[in-house]
Amino acid sequence: MITLTDISSLEFYRCVQQQAISNLLEQQRSAGMPPPSKPATNKLSPTRTPNFARPTRKELDWVLSHYGSYLTQPIHVMIPDQAFRLRHPAVVNHVCSTVDLANISLRIEPHMAVVLPEICFAYLAASLPPAQALMVGMELCGAYRINRFAERGFTNVSPLTTQQAIARTLRGLSGTKSLNNGRQLVRYLHNDSRSPMESALATILSLPIKRGGQGFPPMQLNARLSVPKEAYPLVNSRYLLADLLWEEQRVIVEYDGILDHTGAERITQDAGRRIVLESMGFTVMTLTKKQVCNWQSFLAVKNILDKYLGIRRRSSKYDWSELQHQLWRDLLFSR
Repeated sequence: MITLTDISSLEFYRCVQQQAISNLLEQQRSAGMPPPSKPATNKLSPTRTPNFARPTRKELDWVLSHYGSYLTQPIHVMIPDQAFRLRHPAVVNHVCSTVDLANISLRIEPHMAVVLPEICFAYLAASLPPAQALMVGMELCGAYRINRFAERGFTNVSPLTTQQAIARTLRGLSGTKSLNNGRQLVRYLHNDSRSPMESALATILSLPIKRGGQGFPPMQLNARLSVPKEAYPLVNSRYLLADLLWEEQRVIVEYDGILDHTGAERITQDAGRRIVLESMGFTVMTLTKKQVCNWQSFLAVKNILDKYLGIRRRSSKYDWSELQHQLWRDLLFSR
């Protein structure tokens, strides 16, 4: 069995039919998964490894012939023991001897499995820069998947996992030191982002200042807000989704990348939406791409948001502005 891991598992989740994957994940989770870790005294060995975990050259050829056009080579394969290394220029082997692969992978085909989304994040967090790892986590927990063939560069689909599920999985792998980066970063993930820009904006705003973020309090992404019955005609809906919501402070930040160039119908829709949200007691701040992607404009936005959220920032003996600018640049211009 070829078990994809690392960047290959992410590329697989991006390329396959999303409903089929969602169904497989739901079936596996509803069946109840055993704890992922095994005691150190019960490590897997060549004589006790489940048959499905034994990768073969024939299986590799099958995976490359069926999925090779979607996967960057060399592909990354998880194996339970050094004895099962696939010596092939198209393969990078990752040995994981303290975890039963049956407990952390999803069987896709008779010849192929992929590590669960939670494990995908955990291993990429160990190899990617923190900013990139967070974007991967937000994507896996979000309602979109990067797709270079799509007009917008992504497609909207169901989330593969949640921040809570990733944290729970990492706790179950407590003996694996290589996953420490994932344990540190998982607390900064948010569920339900609907686009790469939402993920980047939420991360920039919510990460602690010492990590390059703006240090705003936790927010909800795409929170569902019930619309008062008398306001239905304004939005033709019983509910609205708030891009970034601070519920306690009644503040919403909306991102609209096409607001700079839009038609009369869209303007009317946005106006109705804003009227309804403000009538419900929310302060609404709508941002455009120009405002987010210009550093000075973004700082002005941050200062206004401070006022809306009632934040009074204390002076610091350290200057974090260079680190904050670097994170902003990395997330908005290096994706």
